[in-house]
Amino acid sequence: MRSILQMLAQRVTEAMARLGAAGDPQLRPAQDEKFGDYQCNAAMGIAKKLGRSPREVAAELVKHLDVADLCEPPEIAGPGFINFRL
Repeated sequence: MRSILQMLAQRVTEAMARLGAAGDPQLRPAQDEKFGDYQCNAAMGIAKKLGRSPREVAAELVKHLDVADLCEPPEIAGPGFINFRL
């Protein structure tokens, strides 16, 4: 059985593919619980490759994420972090 972290990482990877980006979803446990349970930093690297702002890329990723069965709706924080709360 796969962990929540593995399932979220797969869903983020799928959302990245919809934007034409591949690579590590950079999904990690959040360092501070006020930001949720997990944090995704992938928008930073993708934005650089696509020549767009990280926050814009984070919004596109969230739009393409299908995680309703795993967590609350993802939240964008700061310059483009995506936070997940179980």
